[in-house]
Amino acid sequence: FKKEGILAPGPDGFIFAGKGSPAHQISLRSVESQSYQITEGRKILEELEGTRVHREAFPGAVYLHMGAGYRVLKLDPKRHRVEVEREKEPIYTRAQGQFSVHLDGAPLNETAPSPPLGGLVQGLARVRVTDTVTAYKEFRSDSDDPLRTVSLAEPRTRTQSSWAAYLRFPEKFYRSLEPAPPVFSLAEALHGLEHLMASLSPIRVQAEPAEVESYSTENFPAFNAPAVFLIDGVPGAGLAEGILPSLGLLLRDAADTLGRCRCENGCPSCVIRGRCRHSIVGVSKGGARYVMKVLEKTKEKRKKPRTAA
Repeated sequence: FKKEGILAPGPDGFIFAGKGSPAHQISLRSVESQSYQITEGRKILEELEGTRVHREAFPGAVYLHMGAGYRVLKLDPKRHRVEVEREKEPIYTRAQGQFSVHLDGAPLNETAPSPPLGGLVQGLARVRVTDTVTAYKEFRSDSDDPLRTVSLAEPRTRTQSSWAAYLRFPEKFYRSLEPAPPVFSLAEALHGLEHLMASLSPIRVQAEPAEVESYSTENFPAFNAPAVFLIDGVPGAGLAEGILPSLGLLLRDAADTLGRCRCENGCPSCVIRGRCRHSIVGVSKGGARYVMKVLEKTKEKRKKPRTAA
């Protein structure tokens, strides 16, 4: 806001320095300042954050507004406008592609393996996030049945720097899962846990769900170990820094949610997240539940006092 001339230093902190009413200039929906107008002819349907346009409003996609579908005809980055027309069929689309995260510098505030976290390491890191959309998949709105997959003529890639709070698992954590039935992979288990924590974290930091991105992998190269990341979806929002001290509470919340949800294989109330960026990896509710059991056992072992020899 200071850089854009909206705020200026005052005697007791920052003061408003813009023109007109500040309430009309600051979005209550998102901390992101850049937005696009969704237009049908001369009618403005709504405004959409730039980070969401990349995956939800590219040419060919069907954008949902007030329960109705609108096919995207044109995306105009210069005018910050998305031109749409009403879709006659009950269809919605979901972007397909790749999502990757890389460290952009040394981690900060990294802790030693923590007993309350089941022996996990937590930290804060600057990350470089790359999101590539290569195709979109069409589904029927009334049944969720897949219809077709359409490849984009030119893949859409968006790279940005942001901050992430993360949990780093022990390098040999996968060995802890060996006694479990081989019905899920560690990647699927972590993916389920990632979705749970990402869905619950906005409550802890008072943010919109779209403002928290997430990522998990069974082997993050910089750590040579499994990891789960909760990322500022809007760079500079400061959400990751707020999430960091709440990671232990989020693990507890995740365990409680898994225990309460009565679905068998996962649903939007637990491990299914509509904003998933790396959908090529499956999601396992059973795997997420087993990971939580392993962490709980680790906590219990670390709580037991050592007996004298």
